[in-house]
Amino acid sequence: MPDKRDVYSAPQLGEEGPLVSVIIPVFNGGNWLAEAIDSVLAQTWQNLEVLVVDDGSTDGGETQAVAASYGDQIRYIHKPNGGVASALNVGIREMKGEYFSWLSHDDLYRSEKVAAQVEALRGLSRPAIAFSDFVLIDRFGQLLHEVPVTNQIAPSDNPVWHVMEGMLNGCALLIPRICFEVAGTFDESLPTTQDYQLWFRMSRHFRFVPVPGYLVQSRQHPDQGSRDGRHLDEANVLWMEMLAEITGDRRDRIAASDTRLLARLRRTASYMAPMRGAANWLESWACEIRARQRLTVVVSGSRLEDGLTLRARLEAEGYGAVSLLFALKAGDAGPTAIAREIATMGRLGAVLPLSDGFSWVDVLRRLGDALDDSDLVLLWEGAAPPCGSVLAARIDPVLSGEVEVALSSNTFGTVFGPFAGAVARIGLMRSALERGVDAEGWGWVQQIAFCGDVLVLPSDGMSVEEQVVAAGDERPARSGPQPLSAAEARNRPHFPMGAPCLALVTDSSREARLYARLLAEQVSRSVRVLIVSRMQDGRLNVEGHGRGVKPDPLQVIGIDPVELGSMLRDWGVARVDLIGLSWPTGTLEPLLDALSLPFDVTLLASEGITRTSRHGPRLAEALGRAERVLVPAPELAETLRSKCPSLHFEEVPLPGLPSPRHVAARSFRNGPDGRCRILTFANAIGPEQLRLIDEVCRLIDERELPFSVTALGCVPHLLPGCLRRRSLLLAEPPAEGALMDYVGATRAQLLWLPSEDPVSAALLARQATRTALPVLATGCGSPARELARHLRALVLVDPAAEEVISALTHLANETAAADGDDAAPGPDTSSFDPRRYLNWLETDGAA
Repeated sequence: MPDKRDVYSAPQLGEEGPLVSVIIPVFNGGNWLAEAIDSVLAQTWQNLEVLVVDDGSTDGGETQAVAASYGDQIRYIHKPNGGVASALNVGIREMKGEYFSWLSHDDLYRSEKVAAQVEALRGLSRPAIAFSDFVLIDRFGQLLHEVPVTNQIAPSDNPVWHVMEGMLNGCALLIPRICFEVAGTFDESLPTTQDYQLWFRMSRHFRFVPVPGYLVQSRQHPDQGSRDGRHLDEANVLWMEMLAEITGDRRDRIAASDTRLLARLRRTASYMAPMRGAANWLESWACEIRARQRLTVVVSGSRLEDGLTLRARLEAEGYGAVSLLFALKAGDAGPTAIAREIATMGRLGAVLPLSDGFSWVDVLRRLGDALDDSDLVLLWEGAAPPCGSVLAARIDPVLSGEVEVALSSNTFGTVFGPFAGAVARIGLMRSALERGVDAEGWGWVQQIAFCGDVLVLPSDGMSVEEQVVAAGDERPARSGPQPLSAAEARNRPHFPMGAPCLALVTDSSREARLYARLLAEQVSRSVRVLIVSRMQDGRLNVEGHGRGVKPDPLQVIGIDPVELGSMLRDWGVARVDLIGLSWPTGTLEPLLDALSLPFDVTLLASEGITRTSRHGPRLAEALGRAERVLVPAPELAETLRSKCPSLHFEEVPLPGLPSPRHVAARSFRNGPDGRCRILTFANAIGPEQLRLIDEVCRLIDERELPFSVTALGCVPHLLPGCLRRRSLLLAEPPAEGALMDYVGATRAQLLWLPSEDPVSAALLARQATRTALPVLATGCGSPARELARHLRALVLVDPAAEEVISALTHLANETAAADGDDAAPGPDTSSFDPRRYLNWLETDGAA
């Protein structure tokens, strides 16, 4: 069957030209719909049809009335609510035009938008997609700023870079109908990333043609779906899937080598910055690339300590083949002594003897004789070694082929001359010497630039970060929240005056912080929320959610429970939900005494039972002052009632917006070794589940099964036998990390959730569904309800190791077979009611 793209002929411009179908999906959009329709009817291109697809609006007929006022100038289609992607797909099925143009109900076209893009596609021999620049406007139509995209990527570049670098606004495109026939339509399981997922699929087959000009006005306002709390999870999954395909199946068509591909992907770092899981995925792949590269660190003189420090920091950054070479002149310590010291420390290095009278040119020639042209060298002389990330910033551009040498400006060393502190290929250094780079009359950088592309580093060979390190700091200054004292934090209000304010105060457990984030996500459209988390080191981390809340997190140090209570009142908090009871002895009761605010207590996991048993009447008295004691697990509530019969425990469903309706469960590709990467958790489970992990890994090793298991948790927590398993990798996660971050860092393809606590298991399962990975839960049956909507999940209660192996094999094989399949998810089992939880808004007078 011939390729549709090969038999394509662009619609010819007759008297009217080709018909363009403008699709306007809308849900409760009576406020801006008329402006959008008017902007289409004002187009200079006259051969148009306008389809308004109402996605089940619930605004009492307001949206329908706006559409009806245009009569037969538009086609109005009403459908049950199913999301933007489903509305667009209805429009695509109903359209009669040769071209598709999308317009959100809150955006606007410039009058020449359609005409300019049709003209750009006219006469092309193969179908292509037109895209234009756009501007951002506020809810009142005022200009925020311009977004130029048409001049950012070279026409010869692979189309995928328009997607990866965020150059495409869906409403600024014009797409031939044939593109949908080849690449498919929008994925209806994706509420906020359905556009970029489709553009990525289209980039496999079609190029994007730039049409300069700000032809679309894109409105920014708080009600957009892309501002939903789930958007980052969905975006993380999509970008990890795209990275997996680009670095796997499509790599040969996109870049000449892995290192060049890595260099180009680095340019997407700023766009991916909010997506920490995807950024971690890219960094993990970068470490794999680094581990395969040979790097020689050449250290001048007898600076053994500097050499070992450099190698250790480079190995920590993932460079796997780092060798040391000490360039020693006769006046330095004897080579034999240096070699003996290296051997004593268990570090294998080499010594390059140099004559006392050698110039820097002689030294570089001697190095050229000792090493191969393709070898990459770091020439270190004088300055104290910087941290690993700064070294990587020097090495990676040369490693990837972006440049052939990274030089320090205005630096000239006694041993390596202008190459002191440089990273270079030996072949480039040879070419520079053959050219006579030591001749006078030109600056060193300019002379070397004749031999290859040069990256010039900051003056004196050190960036600001490096200078901080050299001055005595072991690590460069980090961006992020600076710790504040209680007095400083008190003067940093988060809420607008008079707004409903809720503080979720959590203990230091992972479960409490996860519960608070899920709860904030679901109620922050109705009330402003602060999450105040106690960290392991005693700091308080404060982050805001909701409209009008300052997004920047705060860290507060040196605050006692009494101060926290008064600080919350100063910030305008109207109510507190205290989540978790794992507080240090002597802090919980004073905190409850000092609140002087209405408060609830939410008990999670077995710590509620332990606390009530240990502290008895005193804690019961404090809990008795809570307006509600909430328990999100029937099993736990039943046990607590038997321990404290005088207290009323209210059972509540777990919070969190439904999952994974918005994410179709797909797989990421297996690693180079063909193994399926499994991520599991070993830091909050009991001995039975730890033994199960050990036994499963033993079977994987013995049978040489295609699995590798990464266990997150403290090494002392694991059984001694685990340390001998070849298939088991150990990682100790930071306390603040989210599950999506770990999925990216490990490039996991399957999740295994062992647990013996019902609340912990259910919370983790709810978070796991958002990763779009297949899930195996073992230990207790509580996750079954949370995983009911997940397309590829299994729950095993008290399984044997053989059963786990069978389940993992089934999930891995099912994933491979169903990769890219967009099957419909199961029914929504979420029953958390935000209105019931927030019933205090009316009674407290905070609304």
